[in-house]
Amino acid sequence: QELNLMTRNHYRDLYDVIFGLRNDVDQVFSGDRVAANGPLVVGLDGTESEDPALVGGKACGVARLHRSFPDLAPPGFVATTSAYYRIIEDNDLHDRIRIMLDNLDVTEDQDRFSSQTRAIRRMLNEATVNSEIETAIRRQAEQISGKNPDLLWAVRSSAVYEDGPRSFAGQFDSELQIRSADLITAYRHVLSSRFTDRAVKYRIYHNLREIDSPMAVLFMPMVVPAAAGVVYTVDVGRPDSDDMIISAVPGLANHLVRGEVRADTAVISKRPAMKINRIVPAGGEETAPALSYLTNETLLEIARL
Repeated sequence: QELNLMTRNHYRDLYDVIFGLRNDVDQVFSGDRVAANGPLVVGLDGTESEDPALVGGKACGVARLHRSFPDLAPPGFVATTSAYYRIIEDNDLHDRIRIMLDNLDVTEDQDRFSSQTRAIRRMLNEATVNSEIETAIRRQAEQISGKNPDLLWAVRSSAVYEDGPRSFAGQFDSELQIRSADLITAYRHVLSSRFTDRAVKYRIYHNLREIDSPMAVLFMPMVVPAAAGVVYTVDVGRPDSDDMIISAVPGLANHLVRGEVRADTAVISKRPAMKINRIVPAGGEETAPALSYLTNETLLEIARL
């Protein structure tokens, strides 16, 4: 590994030799690994979507929204953590990833860190998705799209622990406006985002092992939004204030959740009567009476939901 790094990947073929030897030795001592045997793809309306270990935190939350607000939440389906384990197993990636991550928690060499995470992402982006998983994804997509072959999709991360106490907010990638023909490519890309520099550092900071947060992936049809954003039902800066915060931008919110653009912010009092305390435009200190793309009535409706 050090020789390859010093020579700018001139000896990268040595990795295949090491992986092959390691695989042979592992089979001698422990036998072949058995991939997780849960369902590979499940719909949000199925009972399996209630298991965050199978569908991840985000998809589990969306499934609850779908059950509570069936007319407001779009349908969708999930390629489960079992599918992730199957891909890792089918492509012999378990030991390769383990070796690549070795000692990254103590290295001070940022170039080495980035080189290793980049190599892992490349392996996942080039991984083979077996026909069973691909067929199940395409079948679920066709059931939702019906006679609309031009339907576009959101393909979103749903790792175990995501959207939980350790939110992983903005750590993984989402792919938006994806054509049905490109779902598998987008799926691999979201899987690979488990190993961006920021996601690996986040796990290290929170003392999570790589194996603790396997990746499920959520597929949902795109809607055309007037606005999108994030709601905090408690003002995290002032948790005793009884306020909630709505952060919004016109259109899609993918740049907002990555921290690339600033949001317009509405501070809403929950008690004694729900009302808008103030609206602060993005980047501004002065309050505004309303937003140009969301009425005050809509902001209150979101708050009530």
